[in-house]
Amino acid sequence: IWPQNSKIPNTKLQIPFCQSNWKLELGRIKEIQILKEKVNKNEQQLNELAKKIHSLEEKDKKNQQKIHSLEEKAKKNEQKIHSLEEKANKNEQQLKEIANMISPNITIDLDKLKQEIARLTLNELVPQAQKKKSELEQQINDAKNKVEGSFKNIIGLLLETQKKILGENDPPVQAQLTGQVNAYLSVLEGNLSKQELQALLDEKTKLIQLEKQIDELRRTTNQKSAK
Repeated sequence: IWPQNSKIPNTKLQIPFCQSNWKLELGRIKEIQILKEKVNKNEQQLNELAKKIHSLEEKDKKNQQKIHSLEEKAKKNEQKIHSLEEKANKNEQQLKEIANMISPNITIDLDKLKQEIARLTLNELVPQAQKKKSELEQQINDAKNKVEGSFKNIIGLLLETQKKILGENDPPVQAQLTGQVNAYLSVLEGNLSKQELQALLDEKTKLIQLEKQIDELRRTTNQKSAK
């Protein structure tokens, strides 16, 4: 192709061009392309894995924060219980002092007095609990009427999980249950407002606490009666 006296090196023509060489080079090019595609896929997988790891780390941080918050609440609750126990002891001492002031020569059965107080308190709280339960059921029905059929059961799961949280003392378990509550809230927020959902949780919490107080009073009166 090039003139014999040309000074331009004809390096390309130094390699004999034949069908076997052409196929070999084409095969190498395809192998390189396949390797590049594999490298790109591996890089994408590594990037996705890195994102997942980062997401898990963020979730772990949030869970650790929730656990710490729940532990702080548990400590405060313990302090409140201790404070209530101290108040109960003081009240008992005051009852004794009042009894001595009223009738120093007459022995008053403090256990019977406590039993009577518990009975009177029960008579007051039971109707309140029944009223709150009826109001909550109405709120639940109103909420279910606002959501689609597939979401109605989630309202029940939300309130049931809230009940489990209040009855659980283990912070990690509480954190897990709180995550479930947040997931249910996220699903329901498309049909109900945050205010409506929070009102349901608040009323459920109040009812559970009231029922717990009633159960404790009933146990107290039953124990006193057994004696």
